[in-house]
Amino acid sequence: MNLPFHLSENWYFRDFLHDLHPLYTSPSLYVISHSIMDSEAARVHLEELDRVKESKKLTYLIDGWEDLLKRSIYGSVAAEVSKYPTVLSLEDMTGNRATAEGIMTAGEKAMREMDLLSGKIFIAITTDNPTVMQAFQRKFQSKYFWVLVRHFAQILLPEPYNT
Repeated sequence: MNLPFHLSENWYFRDFLHDLHPLYTSPSLYVISHSIMDSEAARVHLEELDRVKESKKLTYLIDGWEDLLKRSIYGSVAAEVSKYPTVLSLEDMTGNRATAEGIMTAGEKAMREMDLLSGKIFIAITTDNPTVMQAFQRKFQSKYFWVLVRHFAQILLPEPYNT
């Protein structure tokens, strides 16, 4: 339905729900954003954890970008051929310098949260090609020596897409 959570506090929406089902009481914004979403996030995390642990040949992808609020976000993903990728983490590194050491720390934190710190199920790592990522690749490969490293040049899109 793609409705914002705060709609549950709207009196018109509550009247609409009451007309549909007079005994139903909609949850509050707090209940939706904390209890329901937290339990759903925990359920999905456990499901993804089980799915990733069954995998044997994953590619680890990490990349950083700046969102609309000018925050520096780094995302880590585990991907396997013909399967949906698993988001390991999104790390807000705003205020920290994007150094190879910082990216390595964020990457290891993502792997630790999914109980993958040994790195045994990864066969490759893919990043883009800035100097910082090249240094990160060297750090990653010195710790996980069996992992193949591949980088891709940044693709520049036409102006409307490149924001």
